[in-house]
Amino acid sequence: MDVRLTTSSRKNIVTKSKEAMAGLSEIRQTMKRFKDLRTGSWNVLSLYRSKSLQMLLDQLEKYYVDITCVQEMRWIGSGTIQKKNWIIFHSCDNKKHKLGTGFVIHKKVKHLIMNLEPKSPRMCWLRIRGTFFNYSIINAHAPMEDKSNIEKDAFYDGLRNLYDACPKHDVKLIIGDLKARIGKE
Repeated sequence: MDVRLTTSSRKNIVTKSKEAMAGLSEIRQTMKRFKDLRTGSWNVLSLYRSKSLQMLLDQLEKYYVDITCVQEMRWIGSGTIQKKNWIIFHSCDNKKHKLGTGFVIHKKVKHLIMNLEPKSPRMCWLRIRGTFFNYSIINAHAPMEDKSNIEKDAFYDGLRNLYDACPKHDVKLIIGDLKARIGKE
């Protein structure tokens, strides 16, 4: 740290240079970044392509995201994969490379995970420990507008049931690709 001393007629005054203050500011911002829990959502369109998972992890590392809800993974089955500093939890179709939701979680917040549960290829649930409240995060991928009403109703009924199944005192977050539209209707 660069410290400059200046003298006055009666006492010594210690002042810090602007460079030293900027360094302290960076350290404080870095410490704050490590205390905050940063979440995000990303419709990746497919993690089935070669090197797509590594590209996703590189982007998450760049933006310091701790928990990311991912839609359209297009893998097969459900499970957990560990890669370097990341844990990838996925809930996908068992036969075809379609749909799929999941969470990409940084290892530094691994100790906060209380429960991970796949519900369907269109939704999964993560419960994490918070300071004052626990959090239930539901990752959902809604059907397109052109799908049948039966399929859309089944999705929203399943989403309602999953929301109701979350513990009563948790903070509940529904994150994902919910096909919101802006328009007159």
